[in-house]
Amino acid sequence: MRTFTTKKIAYCAAFTALISVLTLFPRIPLATGYAHVGDAAIFLAALVLPTEYAAIAAGIGSMFADIISGY
Repeated sequence: MRTFTTKKIAYCAAFTALISVLTLFPRIPLATGYAHVGDAAIFLAALVLPTEYAAIAAGIGSMFADIISGY
């Protein structure tokens, strides 16, 4: 059985906020869309957090950025 610790959940929430903020602001337009620093934060979350928490942080952080930016 997996254990859910407060520390992992707090890191997941912090990475969610970091990913959404870094996805919103420094955008670089490309022909196929845009690039952003949020991708680097997603890779950092994948290195620091367990797989499930990193996937949740990446998905929800990117979702918030898309909702806020109007996509």
